[in-house]
Amino acid sequence: MNYLRFVIRRLISDPVQVSEVESLPGDREMMGALFRLGVSKEAIVSAVESYYGVKYVDLSDIAIPLELLEMFDQGMMKLYRFVPFRYESGVCHIALANLAELQVRELLVDICRRHGMKARMYFAFPFEVEDKIYELERPAAVEVSEELPDGVDVVAQAERIIVKGIELGASDIHLESREDGLQLRYRVDGILSVVERDIVPRELASGLISRLKLISGLDIAEKRRPQDGRINDFVHKGSHYDIRVSSVGTIHGEKLVFRILDKSSGIKDLLSLGFLPEDKRRVDEMLRHRYGIIYLGGASGTGKTTTLSAMLDSINTSEINIYTIEDPVEKTMENVNHIQVNPAAGITFASVLRSLLRQDPDVVVVGEIRDAETLELSIRASLTGHLVLTTIHANNAVDVISRILDMGAEPYLVGASAIGFLSQVLVRVLCPACKEVAAPDSSEALWVRYIQSKYQGVEFGDFYVARGCLECNGIGYRGRTAVPEVIVMDDELKSLLVENYNDRVFLEKLLLRGFVPLELGVFKRAAAGVTSLREAMRILS
Repeated sequence: MNYLRFVIRRLISDPVQVSEVESLPGDREMMGALFRLGVSKEAIVSAVESYYGVKYVDLSDIAIPLELLEMFDQGMMKLYRFVPFRYESGVCHIALANLAELQVRELLVDICRRHGMKARMYFAFPFEVEDKIYELERPAAVEVSEELPDGVDVVAQAERIIVKGIELGASDIHLESREDGLQLRYRVDGILSVVERDIVPRELASGLISRLKLISGLDIAEKRRPQDGRINDFVHKGSHYDIRVSSVGTIHGEKLVFRILDKSSGIKDLLSLGFLPEDKRRVDEMLRHRYGIIYLGGASGTGKTTTLSAMLDSINTSEINIYTIEDPVEKTMENVNHIQVNPAAGITFASVLRSLLRQDPDVVVVGEIRDAETLELSIRASLTGHLVLTTIHANNAVDVISRILDMGAEPYLVGASAIGFLSQVLVRVLCPACKEVAAPDSSEALWVRYIQSKYQGVEFGDFYVARGCLECNGIGYRGRTAVPEVIVMDDELKSLLVENYNDRVFLEKLLLRGFVPLELGVFKRAAAGVTSLREAMRILS
């Protein structure tokens, strides 16, 4: 919503009012606030046209030609928030909610080109685009709701929401109460973009939420207090899924988030996750230690738990005693003792870790280090004959060290216990069916030159871009792959850590040894045609 911030700051001079309007949750709410402050729609439109350099179009009274609806899939229109509204003289006129998404504009231009047309872009406010798409679907929705009894409709819709998430390969489903109805979004390959609005008649919205809360084991009478639930063993086409459910109250009603866990998928090895053979060799070297601690860093949603499971699976045998402390337990493994954290019952990472040391463990997995006490106990456990694997929130492997020291760990204890540090990001993989060779645009070329100057001798050939096709639902990407960075500690590195640690000096030493940081690793995936430069830059921004 950068364009609205531009508009707000251009049309309102009072900084307090600017702050109040910018704090509102969506474009529709911000527009309403601007109207209440006496700003006309004409002034807003003029400012937006100045920002984007294109004309605004009012979609409310426009009838969409049937040939355009046949040309553009409505699922794609929802996903990318656009409406084709006129065709004349070989030009397709398209209204976009976010003209800053250059990849979407390129995709639409390409689709029009394939149909022998040129594309001309216009701006429409996001809620206007969504309302128009909803208007196009409305007759079918009304017909279905008239044919089905209320109770059956709600039950069927509840199952449809989950099934669609599974079929899309979504990791999360977001069901959100908005001022004008329910909104449904799916996170696919890390991108939260698939949108449906008013998925049931407004009078049935509370019934749908209650149905989903009921099957998740949540208290349907409690609408404000956050709750956590679970749908166990949901079956679809022979595959079994566990679904974690979270509910919170918002100003417009409840929001439910569903995390989909595929029980049938099994645990992948590191190579399947995207680790290069050299990365896997280094990780295997660390896992051969009988005691010490291995840290895995990364932001939320970067696949740390999946990688940790792959590491654990590679050493899991009936001859060793393994415990995991998790919040929550996502995947169970044979011969592994999984423990669920429950702070309300006094079962915390720290309290469990103290007790486990009396259980004769060989390997302990601490799901996440969140506080200084858990960190200290993990280090102590690793120094007393146990192999400890753990995750921690940090941007990269070197930042993991800084984060640990900032939490109060003594450098000499970190140096004595640390086997290695890992970090990773996930990048979307280009659809092999439709990816095309393309020269970098100006911003991408600038980044390529930056990488060349920073990392001497880096090689690359052709770069590819995402085009979109039926096999990838017009997105241009299918699945994600991990890009890791791996630091194996040795005596020289431990000395640098213990004696007046400086992260810049430490990184310089690593680079001299051939260390591949995340930035370079992601670039190499683009240079190898695994992903696009645009995706690489998005991940690193």
